[in-house]
Amino acid sequence: MSFEPILLIKTSERKIIIRTRIDDDFVENEILLGPILATYRRNNDPIVSNLLDLFESVIKRTVNEFIPHETLFIDYDIIADDSLEYASVISITLNSVEADGRKFNIEGGQFTISNLNEDRQDKDKPYKGNINRVLITPKIVLKKYEQMYKKRQEELKKPKRQYVGESF
Repeated sequence: MSFEPILLIKTSERKIIIRTRIDDDFVENEILLGPILATYRRNNDPIVSNLLDLFESVIKRTVNEFIPHETLFIDYDIIADDSLEYASVISITLNSVEADGRKFNIEGGQFTISNLNEDRQDKDKPYKGNINRVLITPKIVLKKYEQMYKKRQEELKKPKRQYVGESF
């Protein structure tokens, strides 16, 4: 039985799944790439920078739903085939995530997303960098996450429903 929190990232061509867990207790959120990228393209928004902001935000939300915290530290490396403005392919390596000093073990923290910019400029200025972020949860939002956490803990204490013919 492990008491270390784990941050799991799963990716496919269509979505990014971010899950935090300790043993059987987990919280999971998804980023559906199709609608998100379509919205960014339609609004002429910077695709990669907005996607990175969304990625950080979903990590923050997922961790906050699992372990309410005030400060989240995220550190990751990014490699792009062009400058971030024109990149079509990015690779992300999540190095560390800490919530109020509590470190998460990271599984699946290295992934690649392609077909980001359809109208690539072929400037071929590859980008490689490291991003460190400290994200703060406002007190009023933190209270809401703490309420959600307490409710989830009460649900976990309830006995699981047993069906006819099932033995535990």
